[in-house]
Amino acid sequence: MLPEEIPKISNKSVKDLIHFYMHLKHKQHHAIEAPSNKDEPTILIIGAGLSGLTAAKELTTHGLNVILVEARERVGGRIHSVKLPNGAYIELGAQFVHGIKNNPLYSMSEKYHLEVKPYVRSDWGIFDMEGNEINKNDLNALVSEYKDVIKSLNLTRRSDNKDRFTVEDLKELDLKLLKHKAIESGDLHSLAKMITIKELNEEKLFYYKLGLNKKESESNYVVVNGYNKLVEGLHQEAKATGRLQTFLSSEVEKINHAHEEIVVHIKGGEVIHADAAICTLPLGVLQSGSVIFEPLLSESKIKAINTLKNVVHNKVVLEFEEVFWDNYSHFVVLYDPTLEAWLDIINLQYFSELKTPVLVTSVYAGPDKKIAKDKYAINHFVNLLKRMYPDTFRPLRKSWITHWEDDPFAMGSYSYHPEGSTLDDNSAIAKPVGRLVFAGEHTNRSPSNLQAAYLSGFESAAQVVEQLLHIYQAVARK
Repeated sequence: MLPEEIPKISNKSVKDLIHFYMHLKHKQHHAIEAPSNKDEPTILIIGAGLSGLTAAKELTTHGLNVILVEARERVGGRIHSVKLPNGAYIELGAQFVHGIKNNPLYSMSEKYHLEVKPYVRSDWGIFDMEGNEINKNDLNALVSEYKDVIKSLNLTRRSDNKDRFTVEDLKELDLKLLKHKAIESGDLHSLAKMITIKELNEEKLFYYKLGLNKKESESNYVVVNGYNKLVEGLHQEAKATGRLQTFLSSEVEKINHAHEEIVVHIKGGEVIHADAAICTLPLGVLQSGSVIFEPLLSESKIKAINTLKNVVHNKVVLEFEEVFWDNYSHFVVLYDPTLEAWLDIINLQYFSELKTPVLVTSVYAGPDKKIAKDKYAINHFVNLLKRMYPDTFRPLRKSWITHWEDDPFAMGSYSYHPEGSTLDDNSAIAKPVGRLVFAGEHTNRSPSNLQAAYLSGFESAAQVVEQLLHIYQAVARK
């Protein structure tokens, strides 16, 4: 007698799938053994970032045992909050909730006590690298010119990301912008340069990053009291079930998925066995080959992994003795030729009820660009602020700087689509390999954000149970 038909993820919850799985394992008249000798399967999750923690919470709260292994000494992955002595928080990783409509992260903010405030870009300042503030009315005139240039170049945008600016297009764009008289030609050149960075080769990103798309930008929220509350809340909720084992400082070296179980080798010699696994290794780590898969992943999956690229989004956080700048929500600084990046500086004092003389500079560079050495970079930004506010500048108290591209457990900030890639590459990376399921923002068809990471974790929890059901059915038919 064959097992009953397996429910599909699209119309079944994790709870339904687990119930069905346990139902099959305990049917007295069924003679076929399930994939595990244990009454309850154990799922191994590699990585304790948002996707891994979401999957762990979903599986444990519905009755499955989970082993969570994380290479870092903390949970959270690329969510990394630092608490200041006065109780304020700075975020060295993710900082925003992007959009509120149908966004589960926004819906969860109250449950996990996240304080979020609107990131309204109407109250902002824009400066050039000489420290001169640019009139926003002039900038609006430039946007009108920019839209005309885009139309004249006849550049279409498609969701598959295949259409990009060519070098010749950029040269023509640069020349046409330089004809605009409202702003200094050097600043126009800087704006044109911004378009060439990262995936900034898209009209929508130009508007979004400069805060000119009010409808889109006003739906973004800044987390002001520690994004770590979300990941730690998920972790504690999973631990409270009594079904989660967490191993920190446990770097995975090899994943063997060839047999009737998953066998994972940890640096230092420990070996972990599980019925199935969810791999949430970031795209950069998968690309590096630092973790060995046995057998090798398929050529199509490897090709998809290597087709996508990583954005380098680092931060330079500067804490001063006191606030000496205007009370803008943030500052945009035009293209920085030294760093080959453009800068977005968040004023934490604007969002915090506490005295927080802290500026968080996001450095948006190309995928292959690295931020300068710490001392040089900090001096670079301090000198920029001196040019912006020469009469009121106050001494620097403390600084932090990130290098996500050099972090062996991240190797980048988040994924993006270069020329020649499509969303099908994300789907190919997400495709399960037997008992091994993949999750992370790069596996979602709306990648590059925390919502994608969360959704992939949620979906992978259902997917890993469904994979066990498929295997169970295949065994039964032999």
